[in-house]
Amino acid sequence: MKKAFDRRISRAGSDERKVQTACVALRDYIRRNYKEGDALMPVRQLTRELGVSITTVCGALNQLGLAGLLEVRHGERTRVTAAALRARVGILAPDELTHPSASVYTRMLVHHLLGKVDGAGFDVSFYGGLRKPWSDDRKSIPWNFINDARCGHLDAAIVLSDDGTAGVAICESLNIPIVGSLEDCSAFARFDFGGMVRSSLAALAEAGCRRMAIISWAGGGVFEDGLNERGLPVVPQWVKTGTHPSLPEAGYRLFGEVWDARREKPDGLLVMDDVYVPGVVRAIRERRIRVPQKLKVIAHSNKGNRFDYPFPVTLMENDPELQAEGLLDALLVKMGQKPQEAPVRRFLESMVVNLTTNRTNHTNRKHGV
Repeated sequence: MKKAFDRRISRAGSDERKVQTACVALRDYIRRNYKEGDALMPVRQLTRELGVSITTVCGALNQLGLAGLLEVRHGERTRVTAAALRARVGILAPDELTHPSASVYTRMLVHHLLGKVDGAGFDVSFYGGLRKPWSDDRKSIPWNFINDARCGHLDAAIVLSDDGTAGVAICESLNIPIVGSLEDCSAFARFDFGGMVRSSLAALAEAGCRRMAIISWAGGGVFEDGLNERGLPVVPQWVKTGTHPSLPEAGYRLFGEVWDARREKPDGLLVMDDVYVPGVVRAIRERRIRVPQKLKVIAHSNKGNRFDYPFPVTLMENDPELQAEGLLDALLVKMGQKPQEAPVRRFLESMVVNLTTNRTNHTNRKHGV
């Protein structure tokens, strides 16, 4: 019933906009004037209060009832539910998280966010998209997120992944406070990928590596700039970026291309996405390369989903719970529940985990810009 109703509303043209505006106005009016369980005033009185037609008010009441903000019973007065008085935060993940190749990190991040947003006293709605992990479609946003945003059912939103630009645009057009994992969002909390590449490169150089390679979804420019700054050679065949890590055998194939490209071999390797790691490790073992004697490896990792390495490596580990905390803090500032002086654009720094000596050097810091 809800889906059919929402589809009718989505085809309603200008009437749709009137109902959406009335939803927002009516929800705000209820919060200012009612308590949980209170009976709503008659429809005709509401039309006078809001200055709209009976048809528009009825459409808004139906929308709020379907969203669980009002209790509508035939032959009885419409009553206000507890949900109508609590702020609702929407969490949008455009990727299809049930896909076999979907980001495990995003799943863990969503898990932590749901708990932290609920713990902060908000109602929370999760909106999962249908975008395939390696698709270029950045416009596919769930219909129910669009509908809830436009009809005033969301007080704030968190948009995850770099493919949520359409969701950000919708919220900004409706003045809904929003934070995201996108760097071009007005408020964000994300791990500093460029910083992770620079730190990894510096660690390899300090360990004596002079011939370095990278396998990464992005960051080739940062890597090459870092080599140039140190006077080290840039070998184009050893810079493998732009291949999505979720593509079948991506890590295995890319390492083979690096290692077999020249007679001279790299002595340092950056693997900047943990999805590449199983394939890279298999390729290293098949070639019987001694690590760390012949090749030192620094790899990206996600806390709580660590790969069991057969040889010593250094990890640049990201903590999804840390990012969830940063996103919630930034959202509270945007919603006016934390001081405005608090930074809402935050780069998070990875944790360095040296599996060679089992020593852990904690470098988790948040940087406001």
